[in-house]
Amino acid sequence: MKRLIAFAALLPALFACNDSFYRVAPLSGFEVSTEKDTYKAGERVTFNLKGDADFVVFYSGEEGSAYDYRNKHRLYPDEMRLSFSTATYPDNGTNPHSGRLLWSNDFPGVYDPEWIKLSTWHDITDRIVYPLPSPTYYTLYDTEDMDISDIFAAAPGEPVYFCWEFHTEANSIRNRFRIDNWHIYGRNTGKDFYSFPQCAFVMVEGCGFDVDPSPTYFPKVTDKYIVWDGISKSSAYKEGWAVSGPISFAEAIDAGKDSGVALKAIGDPVLREYNYYFAKPGTYEVVFEAMNINSEQQTSAIARKTITIEASDAPQDDTAAIQVSSEILRIAADAANASFNLKCASSWTITSSDPLVGVSPSSGNAGDLYIVTVTIGNGAPSESTLTITSGEATKTIKVVIG
Repeated sequence: MKRLIAFAALLPALFACNDSFYRVAPLSGFEVSTEKDTYKAGERVTFNLKGDADFVVFYSGEEGSAYDYRNKHRLYPDEMRLSFSTATYPDNGTNPHSGRLLWSNDFPGVYDPEWIKLSTWHDITDRIVYPLPSPTYYTLYDTEDMDISDIFAAAPGEPVYFCWEFHTEANSIRNRFRIDNWHIYGRNTGKDFYSFPQCAFVMVEGCGFDVDPSPTYFPKVTDKYIVWDGISKSSAYKEGWAVSGPISFAEAIDAGKDSGVALKAIGDPVLREYNYYFAKPGTYEVVFEAMNINSEQQTSAIARKTITIEASDAPQDDTAAIQVSSEILRIAADAANASFNLKCASSWTITSSDPLVGVSPSSGNAGDLYIVTVTIGNGAPSESTLTITSGEATKTIKVVIG
Protein backbone atom coordinates (compact mmCIF):
# COMPACT_ATOMS: atom_id res chain seq x y z
CA MET A 1 0.00 0.00 0.00
CA LYS A 2 2.82 2.39 0.87
CA ARG A 3 4.38 1.71 -2.57
CA LEU A 4 1.08 2.52 -4.30
CA ILE A 5 0.72 5.76 -2.33
CA ALA A 6 4.31 6.73 -3.22
CA PHE A 7 3.73 6.00 -6.92
CA ALA A 8 0.48 7.98 -6.88
CA ALA A 9 2.36 10.91 -5.40
CA LEU A 10 4.85 10.77 -8.28
CA LEU A 11 2.19 10.81 -11.04
CA PRO A 12 1.70 14.61 -11.16
CA ALA A 13 5.44 15.08 -11.53
CA LEU A 14 5.63 12.49 -14.31
CA PHE A 15 2.81 14.10 -16.24
CA ALA A 16 4.38 17.49 -15.67
CA CYS A 17 7.63 16.20 -17.18
CA ASN A 18 5.75 14.70 -20.11
CA ASP A 19 3.86 17.97 -20.64
CA SER A 20 7.06 19.99 -20.58
CA PHE A 21 8.39 17.80 -23.38
CA TYR A 22 5.72 19.24 -25.69
CA ARG A 23 5.65 22.79 -24.33
CA VAL A 24 7.81 25.30 -26.20
CA ALA A 25 9.54 28.11 -24.39
CA PRO A 26 7.54 31.35 -24.40
CA LEU A 27 8.99 34.32 -26.26
CA SER A 28 9.29 37.35 -24.03
CA GLY A 29 11.49 40.40 -24.23
CA PHE A 30 12.17 40.00 -27.94
CA GLU A 31 13.07 43.54 -29.04
CA VAL A 32 14.98 45.39 -31.75
CA SER A 33 16.76 48.75 -31.59
CA THR A 34 19.10 50.86 -33.72
CA GLU A 35 21.56 53.61 -32.92
CA LYS A 36 19.38 56.15 -34.74
CA ASP A 37 16.15 56.31 -36.73
CA THR A 38 17.41 58.02 -39.91
CA TYR A 39 20.13 56.81 -42.26
CA LYS A 40 21.43 57.58 -45.74
CA ALA A 41 20.82 55.28 -48.69
CA GLY A 42 23.69 52.79 -48.81
CA GLU A 43 24.65 53.39 -45.18
CA ARG A 44 24.94 50.37 -42.94
CA VAL A 45 22.05 49.94 -40.51
CA THR A 46 22.86 47.75 -37.51
CA PHE A 47 19.83 46.19 -35.83
CA ASN A 48 20.47 45.16 -32.22
CA LEU A 49 18.33 42.28 -30.95
CA LYS A 50 17.35 41.28 -27.40
CA GLY A 51 15.97 37.87 -26.55
CA ASP A 52 16.44 34.52 -28.21
CA ALA A 53 14.38 32.23 -30.42
CA ASP A 54 14.72 29.00 -32.37
CA PHE A 55 14.07 30.82 -35.65
CA VAL A 56 14.37 34.49 -36.69
CA VAL A 57 13.11 35.89 -40.02
CA PHE A 58 13.88 39.41 -41.26
CA TYR A 59 11.50 41.62 -43.28
CA SER A 60 13.12 44.85 -44.53
CA GLY A 61 9.84 46.62 -45.30
CA GLU A 62 10.87 47.11 -48.92
CA GLU A 63 8.72 45.95 -51.82
CA GLY A 64 8.96 42.17 -51.88
CA SER A 65 9.97 41.96 -48.23
CA ALA A 66 7.16 43.56 -46.21
CA TYR A 67 5.74 41.68 -43.23
CA ASP A 68 2.16 42.83 -43.86
CA TYR A 69 2.28 41.29 -47.36
CA ARG A 70 3.64 37.91 -46.34
CA ASN A 71 0.18 36.31 -46.65
CA LYS A 72 -1.44 38.44 -49.35
CA HIS A 73 -0.68 39.17 -52.98
CA ARG A 74 0.55 42.50 -54.32
CA LEU A 75 -1.61 43.65 -57.24
CA TYR A 76 -0.51 46.49 -59.52
CA PRO A 77 -3.01 47.89 -62.08
CA ASP A 78 -1.26 48.09 -65.44
CA GLU A 79 -1.53 47.83 -69.24
CA MET A 80 -0.35 44.75 -71.14
CA ARG A 81 2.38 45.34 -73.73
CA LEU A 82 4.48 42.99 -75.85
CA SER A 83 8.23 43.34 -76.28
CA PHE A 84 10.81 41.20 -78.09
CA SER A 85 13.91 41.28 -80.27
CA THR A 86 14.61 39.51 -83.56
CA ALA A 87 17.66 38.55 -85.60
CA THR A 88 18.26 37.01 -89.01
CA TYR A 89 21.60 35.55 -90.09
CA PRO A 90 23.85 34.88 -92.00
CA ASP A 91 23.79 37.73 -94.49
CA ASN A 92 24.41 35.46 -97.50
CA GLY A 93 21.02 33.78 -97.17
CA THR A 94 18.33 34.09 -99.84
CA ASN A 95 15.30 33.67 -97.55
CA PRO A 96 15.58 36.63 -95.11
CA HIS A 97 11.90 37.22 -94.28
CA SER A 98 11.15 33.76 -92.98
CA GLY A 99 8.87 34.53 -90.01
CA ARG A 100 5.43 36.07 -89.54
CA LEU A 101 3.78 36.99 -86.22
CA LEU A 102 0.15 35.88 -85.83
CA TRP A 103 -2.47 35.53 -83.11
CA SER A 104 -5.63 33.45 -82.71
CA ASN A 105 -8.49 33.06 -80.26
CA ASP A 106 -9.90 29.84 -81.73
CA PHE A 107 -6.78 27.66 -81.71
CA PRO A 108 -7.79 24.62 -79.60
CA GLY A 109 -4.38 24.13 -78.00
CA VAL A 110 -3.54 21.03 -80.06
CA TYR A 111 0.05 21.45 -81.25
CA ASP A 112 -0.29 19.63 -84.53
CA PRO A 113 0.17 21.00 -88.10
CA GLU A 114 -3.39 20.20 -89.13
CA TRP A 115 -5.00 21.89 -86.13
CA ILE A 116 -2.76 24.93 -86.58
CA LYS A 117 -3.80 25.21 -90.23
CA LEU A 118 -7.48 24.83 -89.36
CA SER A 119 -7.37 27.70 -86.84
CA THR A 120 -8.00 31.35 -87.67
CA TRP A 121 -4.83 33.42 -87.44
CA HIS A 122 -4.56 37.20 -87.63
CA ASP A 123 -1.34 38.61 -89.07
CA ILE A 124 0.34 41.45 -87.12
CA THR A 125 3.74 41.19 -88.80
CA ASP A 126 3.35 44.78 -89.97
CA ARG A 127 3.88 45.86 -86.35
CA ILE A 128 7.49 44.66 -86.34
CA VAL A 129 10.58 45.76 -88.21
CA TYR A 130 12.51 42.94 -89.87
CA PRO A 131 16.15 42.84 -88.75
CA LEU A 132 18.98 43.35 -91.19
CA PRO A 133 20.93 40.12 -91.78
CA SER A 134 24.01 39.70 -89.59
CA PRO A 135 27.26 38.21 -91.00
CA THR A 136 27.61 34.86 -89.23
CA TYR A 137 26.46 35.43 -85.63
CA TYR A 138 23.15 36.98 -84.68
CA THR A 139 22.62 40.68 -83.95
CA LEU A 140 19.37 41.40 -82.15
CA TYR A 141 17.10 44.26 -83.21
CA ASP A 142 14.50 45.49 -80.76
CA THR A 143 10.96 45.76 -82.08
CA GLU A 144 9.17 48.79 -80.68
CA ASP A 145 7.07 47.71 -77.72
CA MET A 146 3.49 47.21 -78.85
CA ASP A 147 0.14 47.69 -77.16
CA ILE A 148 -1.79 44.43 -77.48
CA SER A 149 -5.01 45.51 -75.76
CA ASP A 150 -6.81 45.57 -79.13
CA ILE A 151 -6.06 41.87 -79.57
CA PHE A 152 -7.80 40.98 -76.33
CA ALA A 153 -10.61 43.45 -77.05
CA ALA A 154 -11.37 41.47 -80.22
CA ALA A 155 -11.96 38.37 -78.14
CA PRO A 156 -13.13 39.54 -74.69
CA GLY A 157 -12.84 36.91 -72.01
CA GLU A 158 -11.07 34.42 -74.25
CA PRO A 159 -7.41 33.41 -74.15
CA VAL A 160 -5.17 34.36 -77.06
CA TYR A 161 -2.43 32.27 -78.67
CA PHE A 162 0.56 33.87 -80.39
CA CYS A 163 2.24 32.11 -83.28
CA TRP A 164 5.44 32.61 -85.22
CA GLU A 165 4.83 31.08 -88.65
CA PHE A 166 8.05 30.14 -90.44
CA HIS A 167 9.00 29.01 -93.93
CA THR A 168 12.12 28.28 -95.97
CA GLU A 169 11.79 28.29 -99.74
CA ALA A 170 12.96 25.30 -101.78
CA ASN A 171 16.46 25.53 -103.28
CA SER A 172 17.33 28.54 -101.13
CA ILE A 173 20.22 29.33 -98.83
CA ARG A 174 18.50 29.45 -95.47
CA ASN A 175 18.51 32.37 -93.08
CA ARG A 176 18.16 31.56 -89.39
CA PHE A 177 15.44 33.62 -87.73
CA ARG A 178 15.64 34.16 -83.97
CA ILE A 179 13.19 35.69 -81.47
CA ASP A 180 14.69 36.74 -78.14
CA ASN A 181 13.75 38.78 -75.05
CA TRP A 182 10.06 37.97 -75.60
CA HIS A 183 7.81 38.96 -72.71
CA ILE A 184 4.41 40.50 -72.03
CA TYR A 185 4.82 43.16 -69.41
CA GLY A 186 3.11 46.07 -67.66
CA ARG A 187 3.61 49.48 -69.21
CA ASN A 188 3.65 51.31 -65.87
CA THR A 189 5.41 48.87 -63.56
CA GLY A 190 7.74 47.17 -66.03
CA LYS A 191 6.90 43.85 -64.36
CA ASP A 192 6.07 40.76 -66.43
CA PHE A 193 2.53 39.56 -66.90
CA TYR A 194 4.07 36.65 -68.84
CA SER A 195 7.77 35.94 -69.05
CA PHE A 196 9.06 33.94 -72.02
CA PRO A 197 8.97 30.61 -70.13
CA GLN A 198 5.43 31.38 -68.95
CA CYS A 199 4.32 31.88 -72.56
CA ALA A 200 5.17 28.19 -73.11
CA PHE A 201 5.96 28.25 -76.84
CA VAL A 202 6.01 24.90 -78.63
CA MET A 203 7.84 24.33 -81.93
CA VAL A 204 5.78 22.34 -84.45
CA GLU A 205 7.49 21.12 -87.62
CA GLY A 206 5.57 20.93 -90.86
CA CYS A 207 6.61 19.58 -94.25
CA GLY A 208 10.12 19.31 -95.65
CA PHE A 209 12.16 18.21 -92.67
CA ASP A 210 12.10 14.57 -93.74
CA VAL A 211 13.75 15.58 -97.04
CA ASP A 212 16.79 17.31 -95.51
CA PRO A 213 17.11 15.74 -92.09
CA SER A 214 19.78 17.18 -89.80
CA PRO A 215 19.33 16.97 -86.03
CA THR A 216 21.94 19.70 -85.50
CA TYR A 217 20.01 22.32 -87.45
CA PHE A 218 16.42 21.67 -86.50
CA PRO A 219 14.29 24.63 -85.34
CA LYS A 220 13.72 24.78 -81.59
CA VAL A 221 12.36 26.59 -78.56
CA THR A 222 14.82 26.90 -75.68
CA ASP A 223 14.23 28.35 -72.23
CA LYS A 224 15.25 31.78 -73.55
CA TYR A 225 14.56 32.07 -77.28
CA ILE A 226 12.98 30.67 -80.46
CA VAL A 227 15.07 29.90 -83.55
CA TRP A 228 13.95 28.82 -87.03
CA ASP A 229 16.79 26.80 -88.51
CA GLY A 230 17.73 24.28 -91.16
CA ILE A 231 20.67 23.14 -93.27
CA SER A 232 22.50 25.84 -95.23
CA LYS A 233 21.07 24.94 -98.64
CA SER A 234 17.53 23.64 -98.47
CA SER A 235 16.36 21.45 -101.37
CA ALA A 236 12.73 21.28 -100.16
CA TYR A 237 10.18 23.81 -98.99
CA LYS A 238 9.92 23.76 -95.19
CA GLU A 239 7.29 25.16 -92.86
CA GLY A 240 6.82 25.27 -89.15
CA TRP A 241 5.25 27.15 -86.26
CA ALA A 242 6.19 28.25 -82.76
CA VAL A 243 2.87 28.53 -80.91
CA SER A 244 2.45 29.89 -77.41
CA GLY A 245 0.30 28.59 -74.62
CA PRO A 246 -2.96 30.41 -73.78
CA ILE A 247 -2.44 34.06 -72.83
CA SER A 248 -5.25 35.60 -70.77
CA PHE A 249 -5.98 39.30 -70.48
CA ALA A 250 -5.20 40.89 -67.14
CA GLU A 251 -5.64 44.42 -65.84
CA ALA A 252 -3.29 44.00 -62.90
CA ILE A 253 0.05 42.34 -62.32
CA ASP A 254 0.14 39.89 -59.44
CA ALA A 255 3.59 40.24 -57.90
CA GLY A 256 2.85 37.43 -55.46
CA LYS A 257 3.43 37.42 -51.73
CA ASP A 258 6.37 39.04 -49.99
CA SER A 259 8.95 36.97 -48.18
CA GLY A 260 11.52 37.45 -45.48
CA VAL A 261 15.11 36.33 -45.07
CA ALA A 262 15.80 33.53 -42.59
CA LEU A 263 18.55 34.75 -40.27
CA LYS A 264 18.59 32.03 -37.64
CA ALA A 265 17.55 28.39 -37.40
CA ILE A 266 17.36 26.09 -34.42
CA GLY A 267 20.85 25.25 -33.20
CA ASP A 268 22.43 28.44 -34.61
CA PRO A 269 24.19 30.87 -32.24
CA VAL A 270 22.07 33.53 -30.55
CA LEU A 271 21.47 36.41 -32.99
CA ARG A 272 22.47 39.68 -31.34
CA GLU A 273 22.76 41.99 -34.35
CA TYR A 274 22.06 42.13 -38.05
CA ASN A 275 23.45 44.58 -40.63
CA TYR A 276 21.45 45.75 -43.62
CA TYR A 277 21.77 48.36 -46.38
CA PHE A 278 18.80 50.19 -47.91
CA ALA A 279 19.36 51.31 -51.50
CA LYS A 280 16.45 53.74 -51.92
CA PRO A 281 15.13 56.64 -49.82
CA GLY A 282 11.84 56.03 -48.01
CA THR A 283 10.27 55.04 -44.73
CA TYR A 284 10.42 51.32 -43.97
CA GLU A 285 8.78 49.29 -41.24
CA VAL A 286 11.34 46.63 -40.45
CA VAL A 287 10.09 43.46 -38.75
CA PHE A 288 11.98 40.65 -37.07
CA GLU A 289 9.75 37.60 -36.57
CA ALA A 290 10.84 35.15 -33.85
CA MET A 291 9.49 31.61 -33.47
CA ASN A 292 9.92 28.72 -31.09
CA ILE A 293 8.62 25.48 -32.60
CA ASN A 294 8.36 21.78 -31.85
CA SER A 295 6.19 19.01 -33.26
CA GLU A 296 3.24 19.96 -31.08
CA GLN A 297 3.32 23.71 -30.51
CA GLN A 298 4.52 27.03 -31.86
CA THR A 299 4.95 30.42 -30.22
CA SER A 300 5.95 33.57 -32.05
CA ALA A 301 6.67 37.23 -31.47
CA ILE A 302 7.58 40.17 -33.67
CA ALA A 303 9.78 43.19 -33.08
CA ARG A 304 9.15 46.26 -35.24
CA LYS A 305 11.35 49.25 -36.03
CA THR A 306 10.57 52.16 -38.36
CA ILE A 307 13.59 53.37 -40.32
CA THR A 308 13.77 56.50 -42.48
CA ILE A 309 16.23 56.42 -45.39
CA GLU A 310 17.32 59.71 -46.93
CA ALA A 311 19.02 60.25 -50.28
CA SER A 312 22.75 59.68 -50.21
CA ASP A 313 25.06 62.67 -50.42
CA ALA A 314 27.11 60.81 -53.01
CA PRO A 315 26.09 61.41 -56.64
CA GLN A 316 23.89 58.63 -58.00
CA ASP A 317 24.46 57.13 -61.43
CA ASP A 318 21.55 54.92 -62.47
CA THR A 319 23.44 53.90 -65.60
CA ALA A 320 26.43 52.51 -63.67
CA ALA A 321 27.31 49.01 -64.79
CA ILE A 322 27.31 47.57 -61.24
CA GLN A 323 25.81 49.28 -58.18
CA VAL A 324 26.15 47.82 -54.67
CA SER A 325 25.12 49.16 -51.29
CA SER A 326 28.55 48.36 -49.84
CA GLU A 327 31.85 47.01 -51.11
CA ILE A 328 32.74 45.56 -47.69
CA LEU A 329 30.26 43.17 -46.08
CA ARG A 330 30.93 42.56 -42.39
CA ILE A 331 29.31 39.54 -40.77
CA ALA A 332 29.33 39.00 -37.01
CA ALA A 333 31.22 35.88 -35.94
CA ASP A 334 28.08 34.33 -34.44
CA ALA A 335 25.82 35.26 -37.38
CA ALA A 336 24.88 32.91 -40.21
CA ASN A 337 24.49 35.46 -42.99
CA ALA A 338 24.19 39.07 -44.10
CA SER A 339 22.85 40.90 -47.15
CA PHE A 340 23.66 43.68 -49.57
CA ASN A 341 21.74 45.37 -52.39
CA LEU A 342 22.73 44.95 -56.03
CA LYS A 343 21.62 46.52 -59.31
CA CYS A 344 23.35 46.02 -62.68
CA ALA A 345 22.92 47.56 -66.10
CA SER A 346 23.27 44.09 -67.69
CA SER A 347 22.48 40.57 -66.55
CA TRP A 348 24.94 39.47 -63.89
CA THR A 349 26.51 36.58 -62.01
CA ILE A 350 28.37 36.29 -58.69
CA THR A 351 31.20 33.89 -57.91
CA SER A 352 32.68 33.31 -54.46
CA SER A 353 36.37 32.82 -53.71
CA ASP A 354 35.52 30.16 -51.11
CA PRO A 355 33.01 27.28 -51.33
CA LEU A 356 31.93 27.89 -47.71
CA VAL A 357 30.76 31.41 -48.59
CA GLY A 358 27.54 31.10 -50.57
CA VAL A 359 25.34 33.70 -52.26
CA SER A 360 21.66 33.74 -53.17
CA PRO A 361 20.70 34.65 -55.80
CA SER A 362 23.91 34.07 -57.74
CA SER A 363 22.62 35.61 -60.99
CA GLY A 364 19.97 38.10 -62.08
CA ASN A 365 18.49 40.35 -64.75
CA ALA A 366 19.46 43.80 -65.95
CA GLY A 367 17.94 46.79 -64.18
CA ASP A 368 16.28 44.94 -61.28
CA LEU A 369 17.17 45.61 -57.65
CA TYR A 370 18.23 42.47 -55.76
CA ILE A 371 18.82 41.66 -52.11
CA VAL A 372 21.81 39.29 -52.20
CA THR A 373 22.19 37.11 -49.10
CA VAL A 374 25.67 35.86 -48.22
CA THR A 375 25.65 32.68 -46.11
CA ILE A 376 28.65 31.59 -44.06
CA GLY A 377 29.37 27.90 -43.50
CA ASN A 378 31.34 26.41 -40.61
CA GLY A 379 35.06 26.85 -41.23
CA ALA A 380 34.68 29.78 -43.63
CA PRO A 381 37.78 32.02 -43.78
CA SER A 382 37.80 35.32 -41.91
CA GLU A 383 38.13 37.16 -45.23
CA SER A 384 36.93 36.20 -48.70
CA THR A 385 35.73 37.91 -51.85
CA LEU A 386 32.70 37.88 -54.12
CA THR A 387 33.20 38.80 -57.78
CA ILE A 388 30.23 40.34 -59.60
CA THR A 389 30.35 40.15 -63.41
CA SER A 390 27.92 42.16 -65.53
CA GLY A 391 28.73 42.34 -69.21
CA GLU A 392 32.34 43.47 -69.42
CA ALA A 393 32.26 45.10 -65.97
CA THR A 394 33.36 43.46 -62.71
CA LYS A 395 33.24 44.51 -59.07
CA THR A 396 34.60 42.83 -55.95
CA ILE A 397 32.83 42.63 -52.59
CA LYS A 398 35.03 41.91 -49.58
CA VAL A 399 33.44 39.61 -46.98
CA VAL A 400 34.82 40.00 -43.45
CA ILE A 401 33.75 37.71 -40.61
CA GLY A 402 34.05 39.01 -37.04
